[in-house]
Amino acid sequence: MQLILEGGFPMWFLLIFGGASIGAAGMFARRPTRDRLPLVIGLMLTTIFTAIMGVFADLASVGHHTSDQWDKYQPILTQSLLQGFAEALAPGILGFGLVTLASLLVVLGLYREARGA
Repeated sequence: MQLILEGGFPMWFLLIFGGASIGAAGMFARRPTRDRLPLVIGLMLTTIFTAIMGVFADLASVGHHTSDQWDKYQPILTQSLLQGFAEALAPGILGFGLVTLASLLVVLGLYREARGA
């Protein structure tokens, strides 16, 4: 839950697209047919691009917030920026983690398809 709070608003899109990716990949793993792969790949790419967008949006937010309150953050600028950058990476962590899980399900489906299951 902390990761979602740190990532902010883009995390909701990641949960939706990542969940759809995992769901589609799970359907492919259960009944592997090549017709399902374009949907899975498309949803995984959407998740990847959303994760990248989320990181960029969070980094922009750190920059704006730090510059807007420069007097407050100047004495502890390094610590503030490092904390902000760490939180800004939350969408990448969640997004690429979800894509990794979906990829594993795709590999399972391809394995099952090759074995004729």
